[in-house]
Amino acid sequence: MRLVNWIIGGSVGAVVGILLWTAVVYFTGYEVGLAAAFVGIFVGVGIAAGAGPDRGKGAALFAGAFALLAVVGGKASTAWVYSQRYLAEDSFATTDITDEYLVSCLADSIVEEYEWEGWDLDYPAGADLEFPDSQEDYPAEVWAQAAGQWSVMTGVEQQDYREYIESGTEAAPLAAFLFAFILSFGPFDLIWVGIAISSAYKIVRDVPGQAGGQTGSVTRVESEPPAMYLPGLPPPSGVAPTMFRGQGGTGPAGHGAPDADGLTRRKAG
Repeated sequence: MRLVNWIIGGSVGAVVGILLWTAVVYFTGYEVGLAAAFVGIFVGVGIAAGAGPDRGKGAALFAGAFALLAVVGGKASTAWVYSQRYLAEDSFATTDITDEYLVSCLADSIVEEYEWEGWDLDYPAGADLEFPDSQEDYPAEVWAQAAGQWSVMTGVEQQDYREYIESGTEAAPLAAFLFAFILSFGPFDLIWVGIAISSAYKIVRDVPGQAGGQTGSVTRVESEPPAMYLPGLPPPSGVAPTMFRGQGGTGPAGHGAPDADGLTRRKAG
C-alpha cells in the first residue's frame, strides 16, 4: 500500500511539472533547463504527500528515481512540441505527393552531391532554402538535371519512387520526434537532472519537526513520581524499602532500624 501511495503522489506531481514545462516550451519556443528542476520538486512534494508520516530513506530513494523518469518524460513532451512545429513548417510532411514535389526530391539529392564536391550553387532570389519543394527554390541547372532524371524514368519506376517518398512521409512524425528528443539532451542537462533528483530526495527524506531529516517515532515514557514518605515509618504497601537501606540497618543512611513505636534511634559512635 505504501508503494501505491508513493506512485500516485509522484505521478500527480510529475504530471503537473511536465504540463507546466511543456506549456513554457509551447508558448515561448524555448526549453528552459530550470523547468527540469521544478519537475523534481513537484515529484518530491507529491510523494511526500502520498507517504504522509511514513517517510524514510526508501521513500526518498524512490522519489529520486521517480524524478529522473519524470524529467525524461518532460523531455519527451517538449520534443513532441518541437517535432509538431517542425512538421507543420516542413512541406515534406504536409505537401501532396505531386510530380513537381517528386522532382524536388531528386533535386535535393543533386544539391547534396554538388555541395559534397564543393560547388557553389546560385539559388534564385526568394528561394526557400530551408524547405524547398518547387522549381523556384532550386538553381536552374539543378532543376533541369532533376527534371531530366524524372522524365527518363518508366511509369513503373516513377510509381516505385512515389511509393518510396510516401513511405518516408508516413515515418516523418516518428523520425522528427526521435530527432528532437535526442537533440534535446545536452551537457547542462546533467546539472538540472541532478538538481531534480536531489530536490525530490531531500523533500521526501526531511520529515517536518525532525532535524537532519531523521525519521522515526518518538515514544513518550510515562514515569511515576517518586514515593514520598517520612523516614522512620514503614514504606507504603507495594513500595520497595530502598529509602530505608543504610549502614547497619534498614533505615536511612546512618540510622538504625525503627523501633516498635516507629521511632528511629541514631547509632552510637
